[in-house]
Amino acid sequence: MAFPQVSHLRPALICGKVAQDYFVTHAHPPLPSPWSIEELNDACFIVIDGAGQKLAYVYFEEEPGRRSAAKLLTKDEARRIAANMAGRSRCCCAASIFS
Repeated sequence: MAFPQVSHLRPALICGKVAQDYFVTHAHPPLPSPWSIEELNDACFIVIDGAGQKLAYVYFEEEPGRRSAAKLLTKDEARRIAANMAGRSRCCCAASIFS
């Protein structure tokens, strides 16, 4: 179910709740910046927000035979993906849901 734009809300029932109340009570604040990455046990990179919450695990495998069998990323690919996620925290999370 697609919800209407917040600026165009009119009182309407969504699952027994008024739409405006639904968006106000279910809006989440942005995740704290800056995000960082850490390597765990030579198996994955973890993307962590400014409060220490683990947001994503990006797994990789160094051994080519195991990597192709499990369809995992190389270490460099996993590191680049995690770094891109961490670097975009300023763009994605700085804006408010209601702007």
